[in-house]
Amino acid sequence: KRRSMASRPPIQASIGLGKPAKAANGEDKSWQSEVGVNGVSHPVGGDAEDIGVYPLDNNNAQLLDLVAPLEWLNPAPEFGEELYYDLVAVGAGAGGLVSAKQSARRGAKSALVEKHLAGGDCLNVGCVPSKALIRCARSCAEIRHAVDFGVDVMADTMVVDFGRVMQRMRELRAKIAPADSLAGTTGVGAACFTGTATFTSPNTMEVKLNGGGYREIRFGKAVVATGGSAAIPPIAGLKEAPYHTNVSLFNMTAMPESMVVIGAGPIGLEMAQAFALFGTKVTCVLRSSKLLPKEDPDAAALIYERLKADGIEFV
Repeated sequence: KRRSMASRPPIQASIGLGKPAKAANGEDKSWQSEVGVNGVSHPVGGDAEDIGVYPLDNNNAQLLDLVAPLEWLNPAPEFGEELYYDLVAVGAGAGGLVSAKQSARRGAKSALVEKHLAGGDCLNVGCVPSKALIRCARSCAEIRHAVDFGVDVMADTMVVDFGRVMQRMRELRAKIAPADSLAGTTGVGAACFTGTATFTSPNTMEVKLNGGGYREIRFGKAVVATGGSAAIPPIAGLKEAPYHTNVSLFNMTAMPESMVVIGAGPIGLEMAQAFALFGTKVTCVLRSSKLLPKEDPDAAALIYERLKADGIEFV
């Protein structure tokens, strides 16, 4: 039974901000210890697969140690006291990170609650990995059109090493991860909890910790920044097909020979163009007769012609 805290005055407990757990040798428990011989992972299963980031190579292990530590010691109240924060942000994506960090920098007592990966979509399955792929695709386009600028590429065939493309993406993502890490958040004075938050009153919440147990928190203000997810269209048979969304796309290790992209929004089109430039046969299925229906029609028409020139088929 949850205990009520709503009527109690704030008590400033002397507590920790959260930190990685230690192994028997005194070092932080880490995902990097799970990486196989020579940095190449064994077939990933268990917790690593459940968390949705693989293959478990050195780069992804480094990422996970920063944004989803193998074991996290959550803040706990002193005996007889309670956890109180001026502001609690639920969700460690861009919105939650900014809210918790900036509040702490300005002297407030703040906390962050995240059940999955700190950094949210942008770091893990959005802006950062997609732009890494797009930059590689741009190199492909520049080589193909080099002759237009008076540069003759002597090789008859351009070969894309997709494994290296994805490895580069994982390297860049891991390098950027410290900025969005749990340790980076505690470093500016905000507490971090790993678990699922449930509001129990207008000013209280219960956090079910990922490692087991609960924390009860009272707060002055709360920011809900839990993001969104891909909308899966109700297409017969799609659930049984091996389809990708942005969550799984960046786990790919082999370039597909062909790809069907459903939808004509910016995210789908930028990945469609990237894979087409890599050499995948890409078909885009449009829900309406217009590409980018929310954008300026003249701009959409130019983009349509550019994508067709890059080899994308529209149906």
